[in-house]
Amino acid sequence: MAATQDAENAVRALARPDSGPVALAVVGTLAGAQLSEIMKRFAREHPNVNLTLRTATSAEVSDLIRRGEATIGLRYDRDPSRDLDCEVLFAERLQVVCAPDHPRAGRRAKRLADLRGERWIAFPVVPGRREISAAHVFALFQTHGLGDVAWTPVDSLTAQKRLVEAGLGIALLSQSNAAEELKSGALRSIGVGDLTARHDVVTVTRRGGFLSAASRRLLDIVRARYRGKSGRWKSAP
Repeated sequence: MAATQDAENAVRALARPDSGPVALAVVGTLAGAQLSEIMKRFAREHPNVNLTLRTATSAEVSDLIRRGEATIGLRYDRDPSRDLDCEVLFAERLQVVCAPDHPRAGRRAKRLADLRGERWIAFPVVPGRREISAAHVFALFQTHGLGDVAWTPVDSLTAQKRLVEAGLGIALLSQSNAAEELKSGALRSIGVGDLTARHDVVTVTRRGGFLSAASRRLLDIVRARYRGKSGRWKSAP
């Protein structure tokens, strides 16, 4: 079915190279301000292209690309499947965030062990999902030999941030996911001396699949936008 869709798109591109559909599949937690700027720029450059956006988990993004239901995917971490091509855009640092009035707000903990008694807010554990779930938090504590921690499962990034703002727990978020709240002061960070957690953000395309000129241009815009910001995110304290 994906090959048939490729053939249709290739024929359509011969008649009108700068038109046709382009479907973007993105992990929900990456659908923020950066993605909005990417879509605005692409729409200005390609007014005749029908650009659609779907949000999904990382595993679902790969499946959408594999079935030909999406042209370009944006997800966390590489997919090792042989039928997909993955390109790392940047490695984004993870940080601990808390409410502005939290006793540790804006301060630095020497060790992750200092936060063992906190309640953590994270995505529930879902097989195949690569987002920052409770499994990531647990793995960090177990790696440091600290055992389990108390946590609250919340299946929405926005809801997680609102609960943290209300002082109902702390969370491990990527810098881009919390950038607006940290800038406005709605959230504060807690520096952790022995925390070096990061995850890769990658593009996904179907190996050997057809990419129209418009699709290739969108891929170039995605690369330029995220790689242009990655240096600042990496170097943040």
